[in-house]
Amino acid sequence: MYADAHCDISDSILYVYPEKREQFELFRPTEARWSPHQIDIDGIRKAGTKLMVWSMCPIDVDTKPMRVSSRYDEFRRHLDLYQELLSRFDDHFTLISSAHDLNETFLAHDRVGVILHIEGMDCVANAKHVEELYHLGVRSFGLVGISGNQIATSATTHTDDPTPISELGKQIIAVLETLPVALDCAHLNTVAFNDVAEQSKKPLYVSHTNCRSLCPDRGQNLTDTQLKLVADHNGLVGLSFFPKLLTGSEAGTDDLIHHLDHALTILGPDHLCFGSDFDGMSHPAMVGLETISQIPQLFDALRDHVSPEHLHKIAFENLFRYFQKVL
Repeated sequence: MYADAHCDISDSILYVYPEKREQFELFRPTEARWSPHQIDIDGIRKAGTKLMVWSMCPIDVDTKPMRVSSRYDEFRRHLDLYQELLSRFDDHFTLISSAHDLNETFLAHDRVGVILHIEGMDCVANAKHVEELYHLGVRSFGLVGISGNQIATSATTHTDDPTPISELGKQIIAVLETLPVALDCAHLNTVAFNDVAEQSKKPLYVSHTNCRSLCPDRGQNLTDTQLKLVADHNGLVGLSFFPKLLTGSEAGTDDLIHHLDHALTILGPDHLCFGSDFDGMSHPAMVGLETISQIPQLFDALRDHVSPEHLHKIAFENLFRYFQKVL
């Protein structure tokens, strides 16, 4: 079984392959564009996928450099798309809104559980707005994305920036603490990351990242100190398949294994999962893992490095248990 902590399906459809909206089940890309098509229902099935986090990262695509949009209507485009896909393909997917839903998905239904995530809360004007997003079905909240916002700066664009969480950010975190949701620290600068670790009582969670010591020029990657902090807070780190977060350029399965081995020495097998970034990364994709359908080949390669018990934890159980806990 496979669980994925970060998929950008809506970005792929809304900004790259609009035809995929109508043909999600049988879709095949007709040309290579800036972002690879990596997820469709057939691939999800081949991967043995049972749990997915569908990310909503509204983008102002015409700005240079590209940044997360603060327009609420752009966020709603992503949410409406996911609601449409969940309705149209309800024989394949079911929305997870609670721990009860999560347990029922695996006990009674042959479907993939889907958790909705917002990546970059740029459209959130005040702490009260967080509760509105919760009532719309969002169960995972990422404070920042590829660009900074009113909450914090992004390590993706400002590596090692010393700016702390804003006062609004502290208010938003306080509201998130009262809700049964995930608080995702992906993309946060180091100081803001530490601020969340101090304020939040939730398990420290980073949905998609890799090891800064192995790929030092990517601020989104976590330092060894941050990795240890996640373990100390009984949290979870999702390793990304994005080549730029593995080597800085092209990458293959061996590079991912290198990051996995390093993370295991610090975190152990109970605090790791996969947050692929499928459908959200630019070309080239990771060699040997160009689409979600190749997940079984990845698992075959990993069996030489981790025990079957530990592989099951990393591939599925840890993320499942994490959302059981926070939901």
